[in-house]
Amino acid sequence: MERGSNRAYRRRYMRHPSSMPIEFRRLGDGQRHRNALHDISCAGLSFRSQEPFDEGEIVEVRLAILGHEVRATGRVAWCNALDVGAWRVGLLLSDGQTGHAVRMIEQLCHIELYRERQRKQGRELSSEEAAREWIERFASDFPSPIDAE
Repeated sequence: MERGSNRAYRRRYMRHPSSMPIEFRRLGDGQRHRNALHDISCAGLSFRSQEPFDEGEIVEVRLAILGHEVRATGRVAWCNALDVGAWRVGLLLSDGQTGHAVRMIEQLCHIELYRERQRKQGRELSSEEAAREWIERFASDFPSPIDAE
């Protein structure tokens, strides 16, 4: 059963599949949960959860890639039941996120796209392996926030 109905968010941005580990918690709740991302875009992400979330709830997430940590806060856009005791939660990142967090999420999108291209060529890479290769090959060409101005 779908708990949220914000389908416009789900279709506006290209989503990239990802199985990267994610840590999340409801804002104001000290209990952190760990699971895996399902997909990520420049505007948001979705992840698996053992409990449902209500549309509009504020959630803090943490992602770690090769020793770099990204923290972001977002609003639950939708929540779908997958199985008994399992939900997929769609999170729309809050406006005003730090430039660093948005930049890291954009890089994660590029890394997952690279991973998908490698899979199509017959190479199976974990998220960490894909991140390592992408950073070695392409990170120096990734525009800095100053270049975008």
